[in-house]
Amino acid sequence: MNLRHQNQVLYMNLIKILENLMPAGQGSELFLKVLKINFNNGIIGLGGLISGLIAAYQAY
Repeated sequence: MNLRHQNQVLYMNLIKILENLMPAGQGSELFLKVLKINFNNGIIGLGGLISGLIAAYQAY
C-alpha cells in the first residue's frame, strides 16, 4: 500500500468517525450540554448518511 492510498484511508476514517459523532452527540445531548449547540435533524441525517456511505465504500 503506497503512502497516498494510506492517507486516503486515514482521512476517510477520520471523516467517518467525526460524522458518527453527530447523531451520537445529539442523542446524548452532549452538544447541547457542552457546546450549547442544538443541530437540526437535517444536519444530523446528513452526518449519518455520509458516515454510512463511507462505511459502505470501505466494505466493498
